[in-house]
Amino acid sequence: MLGQALWFGPFCLDPLDKRLRRGPKAVPLTPKAFDVLHDLVRHPGRLVTKRQLLDDVWPGVHVGDAVLKVYVREIRRALGDAAHAPRFVETVHGRGYRFIAPLEQEALRGTFVGRTAELERLRAALERARRGSRQLVFVTGEPGIGKTSLVNAFLDEASANSAVTIAKGHCLEHAGAGEAYLPVLEALGRLCRAPDGERVVATLRRYAPTWLVQMPFLITPAARGRLTREILGTTRDRMLREITEALEVLTAETPLLLVLENLHCSDHATGDLIGWLARGLGPGQLLLIGTYRPADVQARQHPLRAVMHGPRVLGVCEELILDLLNETAVVGFLEARFPGHRFPETLARLIHRRTEGNSLFMVAAVDFLVSRRTIVAVDGGWELRLAPTETEIGTPDTLRSMLDEQIDRLSSLNLRLARGRQRGRHRIHRRRRGQGERHPIGTGREGV
Repeated sequence: MLGQALWFGPFCLDPLDKRLRRGPKAVPLTPKAFDVLHDLVRHPGRLVTKRQLLDDVWPGVHVGDAVLKVYVREIRRALGDAAHAPRFVETVHGRGYRFIAPLEQEALRGTFVGRTAELERLRAALERARRGSRQLVFVTGEPGIGKTSLVNAFLDEASANSAVTIAKGHCLEHAGAGEAYLPVLEALGRLCRAPDGERVVATLRRYAPTWLVQMPFLITPAARGRLTREILGTTRDRMLREITEALEVLTAETPLLLVLENLHCSDHATGDLIGWLARGLGPGQLLLIGTYRPADVQARQHPLRAVMHGPRVLGVCEELILDLLNETAVVGFLEARFPGHRFPETLARLIHRRTEGNSLFMVAAVDFLVSRRTIVAVDGGWELRLAPTETEIGTPDTLRSMLDEQIDRLSSLNLRLARGRQRGRHRIHRRRRGQGERHPIGTGREGV
């Protein structure tokens, strides 16, 4: 991510140009504030300690912690963020800061093309949810295909055109089992910090205390102590019943769009909750949208595969499998990103052939051409300075790292499958040794 433009919400952070933009307009930011924001955005979802920030932004210079507060305050003003209800930069008191907005690494850098049919299916699912039929939609596809871009475009449209509540949670890569219900707790926490948050907290306190107690930042220590005593002996089923009832209350009047990103990284408890919500019989204007990578679900032997089977039978679950973009979508992307351009028709064809229609690869290829000044701004428009060939559309280091990661993941999947087949052969061999292997008549062997 060091030299690549980074997109979050309506903003673009361009490390090469050292500028923060909102759409086409530059957002004023002092150089050191830009560097602090860049350091945070480079570690999305992770705590960046004060010491690490100081070492990264002021290497070899002794600077006190207080200076960070000044620049974080400037960053929040630039982003329209608030410390008490952060959407971008969260303070971890006494330790550092965390960038909490999702990076649109799979998006078309603020430009959305080629997914008209998929958007229409999401609109239809929301309409069914409005009628009180709980809906689950899984947006699936390979890395970079545009899952986040599709979901964000739909959320922007839904929030602009109607009264809806939106909550998002993200599953992060981790070793081991991971924290139970982590993405759901993140989404609930954001709901509780939103303008209508007091109503959400009150609903959780009444209907889902086992969930509220897991978010200590929302209640006083004394209240948390009382809740802890009340819920002694809590079972898994009780937690599932509680959150189902709470969501029914929260969605009685206003639809809730609950988005859980990267479910292939989720803990098993979150998978159980998704299945439970799908089977719930009570009314609710709930549309749950989950994104995941099928290859990762397969590689991890993730329980999400089994969870999805039940909801499909009930008719409340559907899967949107995103295909690669066609050349027409590449043309649309170039027109939207470079208004007034004078590119030859062959450019879109070349980019499509090079990237095979993967949106992330396509954006990275265009970023590469811009960074090499093969695409330049001229007299209010855009032109090609050189006629690129396929070999000249390179692969940025950040994208190359992602490709290496995918190759490693596929290699890991093949290794697991091979080991599984080997274990299966060993089990069959042991069973035959223990029971005696039967052979067809005429072999002269009754067993071994």
